[in-house]
Amino acid sequence: VLNLRGTTVNDESVASVFRHCKELASLDLAMCDSITGRCLADVELPALRFISLNNCDDLQDYRFLVLFLDRNGQYLAEGFHAFGVSSAASTLAEFFDAVVRNLGQTKSISLSCELEDSVELHQLENVVELRLRYGEANNRAFAHILHRCVRLRALDLRYNDNLTDETFTFCSIRAPVERLNLCGATRLTDAALDRIALYLGPHLKEIDLSECESLTGEGIFRFLLACKRCENVCLNDLDLVDNEFVRQLINMDNRKINIRVKDCPNLD
Repeated sequence: VLNLRGTTVNDESVASVFRHCKELASLDLAMCDSITGRCLADVELPALRFISLNNCDDLQDYRFLVLFLDRNGQYLAEGFHAFGVSSAASTLAEFFDAVVRNLGQTKSISLSCELEDSVELHQLENVVELRLRYGEANNRAFAHILHRCVRLRALDLRYNDNLTDETFTFCSIRAPVERLNLCGATRLTDAALDRIALYLGPHLKEIDLSECESLTGEGIFRFLLACKRCENVCLNDLDLVDNEFVRQLINMDNRKINIRVKDCPNLD
């Protein structure tokens, strides 16, 4: 395991380290501003299964994808367990398209940047965990992604400014998502929850609705009644949460529900 997150390393120094780390399984180069990707282009790291290049703003060399070729030139059957990247919007389409096209077995992808209509995403059917945090994906981009992630189990959409009720009218979630994070989706109303319940009612086990200030208590109750398997609910920083609301939630439908609440001004 090698964690160089936030350091001042450059391509030359990292390449020098790699020559002595042939068994490296996990590599974190997040927030390394001088990394272009060139340091990864010509090394052999056969054991690597996790890589993070989040916030490497100078990332521009994608040749490191050869890291995941086997001796016959075919991409490894197991592929990545996880992959993280955030970059400038101008390079995102090229970068992310290259990753998912060539690494179709990737199980987990994390993005923290803008997604536009023109982004072409391929072979996402194997992704089971997708994090689109702090992004600005529009409805068409969301629909494009969710239509292809048919095995998705965890979806993190926290602090996406463009999430609206229309998003979940426009998009259909085909996958059996068990964990959903909508924290900070201030524009979502009860109508969005009703729509999500239609897709995820039989599957959802956990949801985070913190800071979703346009929701009502009635809408949350209705949602949880529809999602019979949902037993973990996070409701931080919500005015609607008070002692009576929590009491009713605990006793709802004679079902055990684990509730996480903090910073709720009306809760004693």
